[in-house]
Amino acid sequence: MLFLVGIFGVLLLCSLRFSSDYKEGVLSVDTTGRLEGVLVFVVILSHIAMSDYRLGIGSSSSMLVHVGALGRLAVSVFFFISGYGLLKQLQARKNAYIAQFVRHRIMPFMLSYFISALVYYPQFSSQVQR
Repeated sequence: MLFLVGIFGVLLLCSLRFSSDYKEGVLSVDTTGRLEGVLVFVVILSHIAMSDYRLGIGSSSSMLVHVGALGRLAVSVFFFISGYGLLKQLQARKNAYIAQFVRHRIMPFMLSYFISALVYYPQFSSQVQR
């Protein structure tokens, strides 16, 4: 299984295309989208490795420490790239982007948050001892 995960990771890395065209930029939308996909894959791998360790399936080897550190690095790079994309969109579209951002990004997130809270709150509130 680890071999298949490794092959999948290599294929994801090979799918990245860096452009030397100045107008498109090194961090174009296409490139950052693919890079974010690779980073999400790395974060998921680190979560799987850590959950296996916590469940007693995996061992406490030094490899687990490296996978955990790699996951933290992937989260940091993911947030940097996301912030870079937000900055570029703000520079390109000015104040219109801010109004659209609230409507198209924050509102769906808040809706999902409140729906999940309504579903899970009754389940977990009954388990909490008072």
